[in-house]
Amino acid sequence: RLSQAYLAQQAPDAPVLHSAAQGAGGGIIAMLEVIESDFGKSLASTEMTEDAAATAYQKLSMENKMAKKLKENDVEFKTKAAAGLDKEATELASDLDSTQTELDAVMEYSEKIRAMCEVKPETYEERAGRRRAEIEGL
Repeated sequence: RLSQAYLAQQAPDAPVLHSAAQGAGGGIIAMLEVIESDFGKSLASTEMTEDAAATAYQKLSMENKMAKKLKENDVEFKTKAAAGLDKEATELASDLDSTQTELDAVMEYSEKIRAMCEVKPETYEERAGRRRAEIEGL
């Protein structure tokens, strides 16, 4: 009997079965819905920012391509112009050399003709000698 009494005294209480908590799940779901809403707003904002940046990048890329093409055309035009000017300068230098040679020849010829046409003044001795020779010849 003692053992039965001891066992009866020591016997644990019947286990209490777990019951569902009221409202705890609703709080978690509400928090998850707020998080989802925040993520949605953040995602929308990020996508708008990304779209704006992509549009700005495409615009800048197009402007850079146009500027590059204009500069390439400008370089091509200026290169052709420089080549034309170099050719013209060479031709003008050659023309200058030939014209200068021609001018030098004309000036030399002019000096010879002037020397032949100019009357040189005679000195007194030359005139007196010529006059004596003329008188003696009479």
